[in-house]
Amino acid sequence: MQLTGLNTKILGRNASYYQEIDSTQSEIWRQYEKEIPNGTLIMADRQTKGQGTHGRVWHTDEPNNIAFSFFIKTNCKIEKTEGLTIEIAKSIVEIMKEKYGVLLNIKEPNDIVYKGKKIGGILTQSKLIGNKIMCLVIGIGINTMQEEFAEEIKEIATSIKKEFQVEVNSKEFITEFCNRFEKELYKREILKEKIMKIGFLFPGQGTQKIGMGKDIYEKYEEARKIYDLAKELTGVDIAHISFEGEEEVLNETKNTQSAILTMSLAILEILKKNNIKAQMSAGLSLGEYAALVSGGALTNENAIKLIQKRGEYMQNLLPEGNWKMAAIFGLSEEQILEVCDKVKGKFVVPANFNTTEQIVISGEEEGIIEAEKIAKETGAKKVRILNTAGPFHTEKLQKSSEALRTELEKVEFNAFDSQVIKNLDGEPYSEQDDIKEILAKHIVNPVRFSKTIETMLKSGIDTFVEIGPGKTLSGFVKREKQDREVNILNIYDVKTLEETISLLKSL
Repeated sequence: MQLTGLNTKILGRNASYYQEIDSTQSEIWRQYEKEIPNGTLIMADRQTKGQGTHGRVWHTDEPNNIAFSFFIKTNCKIEKTEGLTIEIAKSIVEIMKEKYGVLLNIKEPNDIVYKGKKIGGILTQSKLIGNKIMCLVIGIGINTMQEEFAEEIKEIATSIKKEFQVEVNSKEFITEFCNRFEKELYKREILKEKIMKIGFLFPGQGTQKIGMGKDIYEKYEEARKIYDLAKELTGVDIAHISFEGEEEVLNETKNTQSAILTMSLAILEILKKNNIKAQMSAGLSLGEYAALVSGGALTNENAIKLIQKRGEYMQNLLPEGNWKMAAIFGLSEEQILEVCDKVKGKFVVPANFNTTEQIVISGEEEGIIEAEKIAKETGAKKVRILNTAGPFHTEKLQKSSEALRTELEKVEFNAFDSQVIKNLDGEPYSEQDDIKEILAKHIVNPVRFSKTIETMLKSGIDTFVEIGPGKTLSGFVKREKQDREVNILNIYDVKTLEETISLLKSL
């Protein structure tokens, strides 16, 4: 790596910044920590004139004294930097020996010395959040040309020229140092060559609430266009229902599904404008349609039309009866199956395998109430009745499935430009998959979302972004990620949208 080819940004600082190093550090962070991506290495210019302290090295206006700095945006554990200062010092000593025959020593923790006198030094400072280093500033100074020193330091400071009568080529030295320094940063994973892998998650029914998406609609033209498109295609004012309607109206399945999808698509458009895309997408139940849009297989127009029909069929083609769904916490899949089997005379089956310890059952209301009692007796930590109105993802929706299959035949699906995970089995769609058949089966089969999360994690997804109302899916990821280091973000209003965009651009 040549100095001229470094991926750096010259800060153009001078000695006055170094009078107090804390102010220097704050100045750098204030300017750059939010503006550059994680893993960026910035090299400051060489200091050529003025007086100040830099890396505990003294220098005056000699043009060939070496003084340069690095600002590193990272997200690594603090232990990754243990011993880094000594490694930097070793590199300096080795370069001076190999290229100039200069023999220097290291005085821990951060000084380069010759016969006990300081000839150079390293200053390392970091900004921590918990046990993670977010920003690292490293200053390096070496007295190369200086031969006269102020009275107060002349007994403890010296220079390479004074001791060895050697002139050090600053550019040559910095280039060689940077070669070694960069390798050390990657070796320690302070910088990572691995590109961040983003996974989008789109929520399903039950996360809706009045007011969802309103501030995003009001601020962003891209969002308004999606809501206008939904109204044009469906004849339903989704914006009004979502922002100002009655809760009972929003909770009708035909409206709920359209409202949640429209909000997710509106946010997705804003992310696209900011060049933020996912390597993999998944959605829970109706959320799979937004995931298919994210993956390029489905257009906004077709997704909106299909979800309107899907919601209508799932509401209007239900068998007679009172239906409910409930989330059971703390029981295994086998225990849930046993609970359902113990409910006699009523239809109750598993519908959503959300996490390894949260499974949703679906069925007749009386059966769900009985299952709640049995589940608690079996050891369930909690049972929560959900805000849904049908035996979704069970065989009871066969008529809805058949009607939706007819609608799906009218739609042309595109080739995928990124991976999308199926609810049906928690695996990515393949080129051989019949998307129409899968989506028709989707509503009469359980959602395998815990398997979906497992697939995404195994595929290397390290940044999950939930797009739409609520934080339900983010909670699932937190419970399933185990000891994996992942970023989990949510977008459900303007504040979280803009924070997420800023963060994703910086990572």
